Amino acid sequence: YQRKSLSSVVVKLRQWVTCMQDGQPVQEFIGRVESRARDLQGAGIEIPEKLISALVVCNLDSRFHSVATALDCQDFDHISLVTITSLLLNEEARQGQDIASTQANIAGKKRRCKVHPHLGHTDDQC
Repeated sequence: YQRKSLSSVVVKLRQWVTCMQDGQPVQEFIGRVESRARDLQGAGIEIPEKLISALVVCNLDSRFHSVATALDCQDFDHISLVTITSLLLNEEARQGQDIASTQANIAGKKRRCKVHPHLGHTDDQC
């Protein structure tokens, strides 16, 4: 009874449509969406994969604006949750690489040569 009551279904729906948190990893977010969809299916509500895919895209935070825009331009009938997941994971990895290279550039500028006071290189590079 508890699983299928109206209030239980409403709570699960609210949790499902608002499940992305800022900075949350993509894999964790999609896992949470799928888990909550299974909870709703356990309560007797059938949820098609297209609805799950649409929910994933509409819940994305600003980090994935370019992916959401690219997906909006495509035919929704030919996009699967696997495709969306792949695009999001690739974008997340690209953003991680951008941050790492920026940090490397900043770290490189702080190096100082002992021979003369120039920044950006070390003694062995003189």
